Amino acid sequence: MVDTSQHVEFFSHARIVIGMIIGLGITRTLLTFANIMQHPHVYNRSVLHLLWLSSMLVELTLFWYGHFDLIEIADWPFGLFMFFNSYAIVLFLLVALLSPDRSEEYAGYEGFFIKRRHWFFGLLALTMVLDIFDSFFMYQQEGIDLYDLVPALFFLPLCVMGWYIPKKHVQYAIVTAHCTYLVVMIGLFSFEII
Repeated sequence: MVDTSQHVEFFSHARIVIGMIIGLGITRTLLTFANIMQHPHVYNRSVLHLLWLSSMLVELTLFWYGHFDLIEIADWPFGLFMFFNSYAIVLFLLVALLSPDRSEEYAGYEGFFIKRRHWFFGLLALTMVLDIFDSFFMYQQEGIDLYDLVPALFFLPLCVMGWYIPKKHVQYAIVTAHCTYLVVMIGLFSFEII
């Protein structure tokens, strides 16, 4: 029998650690927005960069909100704890790639993004794979269905395209698809469909 008080205490601990990592990502995102507003001529603004940065802010928020259900997990082996922390770390790294400490040598944020797109799309593809396992761990009783696989099946090919093709229209199409996906997710969360 699981000691409920110990379960709740460990959940609180896990949630705090995951929340700190996600909080760092949100902080870094907001600081990048603030730097762009404070120094618009130093940091070359880019719609592509701002869309990715905005979508990652929403992604981090949805991750944090969507993982409140972790309280339902009764058994927390170390591997599971590390899995959720690793997922949060990958999301943080995505944000870090969108908010470099210095972007002057790359003609602004867009130049930096295009030069580092291999890392970005590699990590984004990794989040899609992690999301499949995440769904499995979160909904063990119900099981995972096709709905849980759709984002990965759709975005993995887009990540490969983003990795190989630096053309702006391709990059804009990918970020637009990601933003649309996030709007749908917000709708699903808002109407408590998922």
